[in-house]
Amino acid sequence: MPKLILCAGMRRSGSTWLYNAIRYCYLNAGYRTYGDYAKEYDASVPADVHVVKVHPFNRNLCGQADHVFTTIRDLRDAVASMVRFKLAHNTPTGIARAVRDLIAREYEQWAPYSDLEIRYEEMVQDRPGTIAKVLRILELPDVDPLEVLRDVEKLTRMALPARDRATQLWPRHLTDGRLGSYGDTLSPQLVAIVEREAGDWLAEHGYNVGVMQNENCIMQNANCR
Repeated sequence: MPKLILCAGMRRSGSTWLYNAIRYCYLNAGYRTYGDYAKEYDASVPADVHVVKVHPFNRNLCGQADHVFTTIRDLRDAVASMVRFKLAHNTPTGIARAVRDLIAREYEQWAPYSDLEIRYEEMVQDRPGTIAKVLRILELPDVDPLEVLRDVEKLTRMALPARDRATQLWPRHLTDGRLGSYGDTLSPQLVAIVEREAGDWLAEHGYNVGVMQNENCIMQNANCR
């Protein structure tokens, strides 16, 4: 019976980067590793470890998982990324719906089961440290976080005609990795809608409400989403 590791939580919050980091943690430890998205996941694939990326809460997978990792991001940046990736309409109704779905369907239900919740901002600013935390949870002390990071960053050089199932990367996967860049995509009125719908959530998770974030903070060598 293979280990089942879930990379879960809200979309456009670095989950693809984390998913690939987890895959390489196991690959570099010498384990035969299979990765896929939840809708296409085949539990019969022979491997030592199955790494599955999933967004909406999946009770069946959650109940079978050995570990659950979740990612979060400033919802204003996450929703702006959804707009750029054409996952949400850039309208008041579309933005409000996207915010509610991120919280209710892709965060709140996973949170009680998460072994490690990782902030997007941490991935951007300290990737080796983030990978080291993952390795501790996975109990893989002999794997070098920097080697994992090098392997994951090589994926940015892949030329893709369509989504790649193994890596879960899409063409033009990263739309804008800067922290606090939501104002370049969302109008002030739409930012206000996000803050109205998610003000308590933002405050609880340490995100300033009503204050535009520093748009000069650039994500370097990024393949987070």
